[in-house]
Amino acid sequence: MMAPKVERIDTIPLIIATLEKMSVQKTIDSIYLAHGNWSGLSYGQLTVLFVTYVMHSLTHHFSGMESWTNQHKTVIERVTGWTVGEKDAQGRTPLLKWWRC
Repeated sequence: MMAPKVERIDTIPLIIATLEKMSVQKTIDSIYLAHGNWSGLSYGQLTVLFVTYVMHSLTHHFSGMESWTNQHKTVIERVTGWTVGEKDAQGRTPLLKWWRC
């Protein structure tokens, strides 16, 4: 039997709700179209995820985003309704490579 996981749920939902109210995901997705072979989160969803990571962890370094996403996966998925895959927050994701410029 798995031990219960205790996680704060105050900051992440607030940040995501604010970004949703600002239509960040819709705006990014209307401008940047993913390649036909693209799978996983859309560019707009990745943007929301990255901004949430930056605001929550107070850092902009990509190196910690994958582990942060895995730690908060349950809250992110429940608040957004997305399915967050293991590789979605990797630094090798094309959009995250593009942001490094």
